[in-house]
Amino acid sequence: MNRIAAVGLAILLFLLVVLLYLPSLQNGFVWDDHANIVDNRELRTAEGLRRIWLEPGAVLQYYPLTYTTFWLEHRLWGTHPFGYHLVNILLHAGAAVLVWMALGRLGVPNAWLAAAIFAAHPLQVESVSWASERKTLLAAFFSLCSFLAYVRFAGFRSGAEREKEPEWVFYRLSMGFFICAVLSKTVACTLPVVFFLLAWWRTPKVTVREVEPLIPMVLISFVMGLTTMWVEERMGSQGAAWAFSIFDRVLIAGQSVWFYVWKLVWPFPSIFIYPRWPLDSAWRLVFPLAAIAITGFLWVRRDRLGKTPLFATLYFVVSLSPTLGFLNFFFMKYSFVADRFQYLAGVGLIGAAAAVSGRRWRFALVMVLAGLAPATWQYQKAFQTEETIWRDTIRKNPGAWMAYNNLGNELARRGNLQDAAGYFTESVRINPDHISARINLGNALWLMGRAGEALDVLSETARIWPDHADAHFVLGTALAQSGRAADAMSHFREAVRLNPDHADAHHNLGVALAREGKSREAAIHFAEALRVRPDFEKAHEHLNRILAELERPADGRTP
Repeated sequence: MNRIAAVGLAILLFLLVVLLYLPSLQNGFVWDDHANIVDNRELRTAEGLRRIWLEPGAVLQYYPLTYTTFWLEHRLWGTHPFGYHLVNILLHAGAAVLVWMALGRLGVPNAWLAAAIFAAHPLQVESVSWASERKTLLAAFFSLCSFLAYVRFAGFRSGAEREKEPEWVFYRLSMGFFICAVLSKTVACTLPVVFFLLAWWRTPKVTVREVEPLIPMVLISFVMGLTTMWVEERMGSQGAAWAFSIFDRVLIAGQSVWFYVWKLVWPFPSIFIYPRWPLDSAWRLVFPLAAIAITGFLWVRRDRLGKTPLFATLYFVVSLSPTLGFLNFFFMKYSFVADRFQYLAGVGLIGAAAAVSGRRWRFALVMVLAGLAPATWQYQKAFQTEETIWRDTIRKNPGAWMAYNNLGNELARRGNLQDAAGYFTESVRINPDHISARINLGNALWLMGRAGEALDVLSETARIWPDHADAHFVLGTALAQSGRAADAMSHFREAVRLNPDHADAHHNLGVALAREGKSREAAIHFAEALRVRPDFEKAHEHLNRILAELERPADGRTP
């Protein structure tokens, strides 16, 4: 193919992807977009940028390059969602072009159609239409750049023998792109394994020459992996919801692999939160055993079938491995699987299918593409608002307890407390251990004027979960508004003991203490609230007023 034709096809693919995802430009922010973008204080200052890079835990996940893009965009268009969605679409379109280039470089037939199917598949909507999934898109984009540079470095080109001398400038490029990928999302840590598999696939025998360049990448992956595990644990990825035995995790991994295979073949319906299947049935062992059996068959028959089917299979599994359940991650609390987890992994099986199809089945690939695109166009509309995404999730997965709670939050925010309370109640019915839904139900009942019921719900929550700071904080707030100051202070004290960084609990305790005439102690808690949240205006006002009463300068020093 000449250069002009290649450029033309690249532009065509890019534009088709952009056109397909135009509905996403009308979407707003959903779920943790608010924590990552809208309410993220670190995006507002230069100091925030320093913390994003140098203080793991300053933001929800240590993906500093991803948050840097948010930081830059915050200066361009603030918290307007259009710009964030536009960048996501452009990254996805760019990734589609890179997928075509990568498959073409490896000599895969029908590479352009495979890349188009990759881009138009409904499984990709979640990664593109959800602003917070910038991390997946950015990591994939840089991973593909690293892959292309590494192929050039190692000489794994279509129809060509390995070069006599590696081109080390491309190795340095590959390393740079790889570092950018893992700083965008740690899932890119699997890339060195992919490069090793590539060497096994494209060479008669893997030697030290192929392994040595991967060692620095493996070390970087190890460090970033440990960092991510620490941050995930700090976020709360531990406890009963993640208490799985090794056997359980094997069952999760085995069924997850087949889930993603099936969703690539038949992606209907696409669900934001899929049901989390039970692990109490021994028959589920068939999934990991079947995966092992097929992999073993492809290994034994590699001389007859060639290495390509096994390479595609191993690439698929390795790319999925960080989210197969062997390691804890927060979303496992809700489901073991998600569309976004397979964003780049699916390229392996899609590419293999395209390679097997050849010229005779090219029309079939076009039909597949035509069938997928309308579903992708339609599913983007589910991400328009908080209400649309949670209603869509509940409709498709009535057991998604978290969706009921989040829909209730959105309705409560808009003043529809009656319906909100109903959704909170349903969330608690499905999952009686969902503390946030219980607290939200108590809040809604209180705001509806049903004080007795609210206090019953909140008191029971604090009794069952005595180590939950928010349970004590919300109960304390309700008690304070009921005139039970002493009881309220007791729960506020417990809240700040359990969570010393609970700014609202410090503030409310300070207010209660000030009303009791304990100004010096109140000032300490107002100062603590400001330590945690420097822009807490009410805490500033109360602290300044108390300091004035104590004839202290209003400079924020505690008495």
